[in-house]
Amino acid sequence: MRPLWEPDEARYAEIPREMLASADWLTPRLNQVLYFEKPPLQYWLSAISMKAFGLHAFAARLPLALATLITLWCAWKLATRLGARQ
Repeated sequence: MRPLWEPDEARYAEIPREMLASADWLTPRLNQVLYFEKPPLQYWLSAISMKAFGLHAFAARLPLALATLITLWCAWKLATRLGARQ
């Protein structure tokens, strides 16, 4: 698997890593500086994944990959339901 792409993927993987290291899940930090640029749900899901699977690029990407698959499934279900009406 390729390494995390700079700057975004690395930044969004470092924040949950710091959450795990500090055990502070309420205040996202990047290099020990408060970072409130994005809502914390993505960080929380990535931190849970990293806690379960280890500090790997796979674990950092897994929650977003699952969210993408769920979104595609929902869009497909909606399209088939709307298409069946016509």
